[in-house]
Amino acid sequence: MESQLFVHVSCVAVAVAFLGLVHVSVSVPFIMLHGISAQCSNARDANFTHLLTNLSGSPGFCLEIGNGVGDSWLMPLTRQAEIACEKVKQMKELSQGYNIVARSQ
Repeated sequence: MESQLFVHVSCVAVAVAFLGLVHVSVSVPFIMLHGISAQCSNARDANFTHLLTNLSGSPGFCLEIGNGVGDSWLMPLTRQAEIACEKVKQMKELSQGYNIVARSQ
């Protein structure tokens, strides 16, 4: 009887130790940067962001820079990057990390 109890306790201890080694999956949010001649309100880009959210289980945000279409062509890329960085810094949802998805840039 004592040996059965020892085996049971040992199995439980091994199981608990094993579970302690398993990494807990945490959903990391993402931002989506649209391509040239596009904007977040465009159905294609909005649907793409929603599709990625549904497939990944992670919250996704399309990040609009300027007016979208015009600025995607005319605004210098370094300025677009500065604006994107400022917007990311202001989003509390991204404070613990995020992924970037860029479309055609």
